[in-house]
Parts: sequence; structure tokens; C-alpha cells
Amino acid sequence: MQNQAVSIQMDHDSPLNKRGKRDAPHIGELLQNEHLVPDLIIRSTAKRTYSTAKAVAKAAGYEGDIALNQSLYAAPPTAGLVRQYKSINIIMYFW
Repeated sequence: MQNQAVSIQMDHDSPLNKRGKRDAPHIGELLQNEHLVPDLIIRSTAKRTYSTAKAVAKAAGYEGDIALNQSLYAAPPTAGLVRQYKSINIIMYFW
């Protein structure tokens, strides 16, 4: 159990890798080109999500804040987070 906790912490603290640094701006450009710039970007506490969200946001032309949700890191995709923000059209999550 302790090894699993260490593994989770290591994953949580991992920086964005080379591929992520290369791909994140391309995703932002794609979002902008497809007129899908998010109304809200929410990230988890994982270190790499800040770098990813920042690069995507910049390339997409997103001008809002990048919100931090501390419970997002361990949340499954079915966590019901969309219900919390149902008045917003496009939300991008990074966890």
C-alpha cells in the first residue's frame, strides 16, 4: 500500500514530458481553429496539468483564469463535475 502511495505521489509531481510540451500547443491551435475555445479551464493539482493547461490556453487564445480543483486529480471521468458548471458551454478539464 505504501508503494502505491509513493507511485501516486510521483505521478502527481511529474512534470510535463517532451511529447506533452510538443503536443499541448497543437491542441490549443486545433481548439481555436474549430471555434472550440473553452469558456472555462479547470486543472487538478498535478504538476504537469498546469503546464499543459497553460500551453493549451495560450495557443487557443483563452483569456480566462485556469481554475484549480483539488479533488479533480483522483476523480474518475464520471465524477459529475459537469453538473457543477452546467451554465458554461465548453469546459476543458486537465487531471
